[in-house]
Amino acid sequence: MTIKAIFFDMDGTIVDTENTAHQVLVKNFKNWNIELDKEDMQSLTGRKWSVMFQALAKKYPFPLSPTEAEQVLMEDYRQTLEKGIVTVKGSVDAVKSLSENYPLALVSGSNRREITFILTQLGILDCFKCILGAEDYVESKPSPESYLKALEMLQVDPKNGLVFEDSKVGIEAGCNAGMWVAAITGTNFALQDQSMSHFQVKDFSGVDCTWVERLSLNF
Repeated sequence: MTIKAIFFDMDGTIVDTENTAHQVLVKNFKNWNIELDKEDMQSLTGRKWSVMFQALAKKYPFPLSPTEAEQVLMEDYRQTLEKGIVTVKGSVDAVKSLSENYPLALVSGSNRREITFILTQLGILDCFKCILGAEDYVESKPSPESYLKALEMLQVDPKNGLVFEDSKVGIEAGCNAGMWVAAITGTNFALQDQSMSHFQVKDFSGVDCTWVERLSLNF
C-alpha cells in the first residue's frame, strides 16, 4: 500500500455540518407542517443537495415549488454557516500537515459557494490542488464519478489514493473508485453504515504524514 494522494469529503469529514444541515431541514419542514422521517437523513446524507431536494420533493407536498424550497433552505443553511463553523477535531491541522507531502483533493456534494466559504474561513483553501463541488460532476455519490475525476486531475492511480469520508454513499464512492477509504466515526450522528471502509478513526487527532506512512507500512 503506497499512498501518493489524499482525498477528502467535506461535510461530516472536515467540518461537522451534517447535523447543521439536518437541523435546517427539520426547522424549515416544520414551518411547512411537514415532519421528516428519521430514515430520510440516513438515506440522503452524503449526496448532492440537488439530489436530496429531488427525493424530498417526490415524497412530501412542498408548499413551494422544489426550486423555491431549495432556495429557502440553502439560504438558511448559508446564514447558519456564517454564524460559526464547527470543525472535526484535528481536521484543519491534518489538512495543513498532509498538504506538505501529498497532493490533496476535496470532493464534496456541496456547492462551490459553500465549499469556498468554508475552506477560506478555515484557512485551508490553498491546501487543495483539486476541488470538486456538486457543479463539477453529474452523478452523485455513491457513483465513483467524482472521485474518478479527481484521480484523473491529480494523475494518480486509484490504488495509491486514500479517501477520508463519513457517509455510507461517500465510502461506497471511494471504494467503487478503487481507493483506500478511512471512515470518520465521530460525526456519524445518522448512524450511517461505515462497514465498507478499510479503516475507521474517530477524528483527525494524530493524523499527519507520519500517520499515513505508518498506515502504508502496516497494511
